[in-house]
Amino acid sequence: MSATFSTETIRQLAARLPVPQRLEVQTVLAVLSNMDLTGKACLDIGFGSPVASRVLRMAGGYWTSVVRSEGDVAMASSFLDEEVVLPGASGELPFEDKQFDLVVVGHGCLTGDAEADHAALQECHRVLKVGALIILTAEFAKPWGLAYILNGRRLVRQTGGSYSEHAIFSLMRNGYDVLGLRHFCRFWRQLVRQWIDRRQRQYGERDARLSLSGILYPLAALLDWPLFWTRGYLVTVQGRRKGWRARESMRMGDGRNISECVLHNYRG
Repeated sequence: MSATFSTETIRQLAARLPVPQRLEVQTVLAVLSNMDLTGKACLDIGFGSPVASRVLRMAGGYWTSVVRSEGDVAMASSFLDEEVVLPGASGELPFEDKQFDLVVVGHGCLTGDAEADHAALQECHRVLKVGALIILTAEFAKPWGLAYILNGRRLVRQTGGSYSEHAIFSLMRNGYDVLGLRHFCRFWRQLVRQWIDRRQRQYGERDARLSLSGILYPLAALLDWPLFWTRGYLVTVQGRRKGWRARESMRMGDGRNISECVLHNYRG
């Protein structure tokens, strides 16, 4: 998008985002603030709102957006005043190899299915230039996190799967060097986020009590301030593309693939 927006306009746009996505975009922008994107080709994938995609453009560079569903195409294209695209039927990206300097993957795109997420990151790897960067956001697995326990160990809807730090490194090790992790959405804001999700599940998106979020989130932000040293329930990961290394298959002592043996009801 070629238009230049004032700081006030960007703030107004960001204010239109739900608080968790606003925190996500702010965290991504904090990572991008250390980069010079002048003349760089950038790709954002799967942000649920074109507002988020538009805010990201304040970091500079030339952006292209991939939306999640066909229903998002018209609205995103109109709002961004540019063409947006859909992934293919198998999740393939409609771009040539080594085309982008940066890929930003929106929260909720990682499903928690290791095979599917591995394939998605491999496709991102394909369209990234050598040494280019990837930024992605995911639910951070905190099995003993108090907010998570208080929510009956249920994840918030439409947020994909959750990943521990070890699982993130394991998922990315085949094609990326992990450069850093930034945690956000700590205890009190996570409580508000979970409360909103429960209300929406039970009473729908138009539940009148959801208007309280305008009060609860600022209060939660104040209460979370002393907890800055803790790990949040969301994490943004920065990685650098390296050569792709195929995942190694576990093998029997005689050299046969264990998965193949199981599929053929092998008895050793």
